[in-house]
Amino acid sequence: MLIIEDKISESVKQYGIIPIFILSILLDLIPQYISPHILAVIGNFFDINMILVITVMVIGSIIGSMTGFEIGSRLKKSNLIVDFVGKKKTKKFEESINKKGKYIVSLAAISPLPYIPLIIGMIHMKRRNFIFYGVIPRIIGLIVIGLLTYGIFV
Repeated sequence: MLIIEDKISESVKQYGIIPIFILSILLDLIPQYISPHILAVIGNFFDINMILVITVMVIGSIIGSMTGFEIGSRLKKSNLIVDFVGKKKTKKFEESINKKGKYIVSLAAISPLPYIPLIIGMIHMKRRNFIFYGVIPRIIGLIVIGLLTYGIFV
């Protein structure tokens, strides 16, 4: 993971705010373990205006999250999730995701834990629940981390 973080740092150093925007989209769109939160630290390290960094991270994260969710929603029709966990477990999982799962999504969204909108879309979470329990907490988490990063490193 350090290699990826080093490449991200190099891109931000060379090109400024544009890589932060593109990477914030990709980090929420493509399933992986690095979250856009790291971009606040990198932006602050390279002395980029933190309000601009936070704004670009939030917009990029919304685009990446919603795109991932929509792709996942369309993939659910292909029964891809059934292939992974089986039909019986899938049915049980779908029944509980909009009740209990939304809190897990919220926790992942506000923290740097893996937050995978693609999978969330595949497991039949309702779009309204995803926006309320995923996207909005993600925005809050990015803003808080950005402000904390700025406050800690100023």
